[in-house]
Amino acid sequence: FSSLFLRYTETRNSNMAFIVEAELRESFLSLRQNMPLYMASTVIRELTLVSTRDLEGDNGLFSLLLWTLESLATRRPTMTIVALFQLKFFEQIGYRPNFSSCLRCNQPFDTAQDYGFESRAGSIICSGCQQRQRQASVMPLARGTIKFLASAQNQPLDRLTRFHLSRPA
Repeated sequence: FSSLFLRYTETRNSNMAFIVEAELRESFLSLRQNMPLYMASTVIRELTLVSTRDLEGDNGLFSLLLWTLESLATRRPTMTIVALFQLKFFEQIGYRPNFSSCLRCNQPFDTAQDYGFESRAGSIICSGCQQRQRQASVMPLARGTIKFLASAQNQPLDRLTRFHLSRPA
């Protein structure tokens, strides 16, 4: 969990590179000294590793990773940071969840209605559609949580530190 600036040379016939120079930008030492922070960082690392390929740069994902590690290192609420990372991460890799309308009937989100989240489709489903289709894979989602996620989804990284997820959410 370190941020490095590397200078390297590439080989012609291989995916190997030779490191010429390395400069430590940030060690994020606190992430290795605190078990909850280490576990949260590990989740983030694993999601990133299984979703990216070697030699494919992505400035948006890199910025998200730095923001997440910096936020965790400064002891912001761990679960909030992990939730915000996942929200932005899935958007970054092309799976932006839909919190604006029901997947089935397309009715806009309404605070008077109950909803669930269909993870396979990445969208909310209103209680009426859930009852009609009896879907077991739908996870109940509080209206406040939906509003939190929808609002956070549309914010730039530098404004996400203002968001705080309640414990029940």
